Amino acid sequence: DVVQLVFVVLVNPDGYEFSRSSPATDPPYNASCYDARGQAAIRCWRKNRRPPPSGFPPSCTGVDLNRNFPNHWGGATSSDDPCSDVYKGPRAESEPEVQAVRSLIHRLSTDGQLVAGIDFHAFGEFILTQPGWTSNNSAISSEVFDEMTDIGKTMKASIAKQTGTQYVVKPGWQM
Repeated sequence: DVVQLVFVVLVNPDGYEFSRSSPATDPPYNASCYDARGQAAIRCWRKNRRPPPSGFPPSCTGVDLNRNFPNHWGGATSSDDPCSDVYKGPRAESEPEVQAVRSLIHRLSTDGQLVAGIDFHAFGEFILTQPGWTSNNSAISSEVFDEMTDIGKTMKASIAKQTGTQYVVKPGWQM
């Protein structure tokens, strides 16, 4: 058997550059953002850099790309408020970053190559598994849930062995 791994290294380049180049004291850093060890995370900007809607201040810039995907868009873990860290955007798949990822997923799925996906959040040392939209783990089969959790644990052990960094493996809805 042959396994092909596809890595999308950076989905939010504008948000990353903003978090990297802005002083940690500048808004809109989320004071309640912590890494897996409970330490305040400095580079915690999670949204892209979409300009805020008309009438909203600059601190309301961006859409949370994790909540802009059409699957379960507008669920309980998202917000309609552009000033929220979990703002879902004006409509599902409104953001070019999400459109690019969806295009890749569609291409791999159409070719029958896509088996699983893991969302690796480096800012807080998290490896997130499915489901991300509900606390009901039965939303996916227990077999898939267990397999994704096992893969995440293997990734966690490998990262710890190589770097000493301890990641946390958990369903995305727990974020």
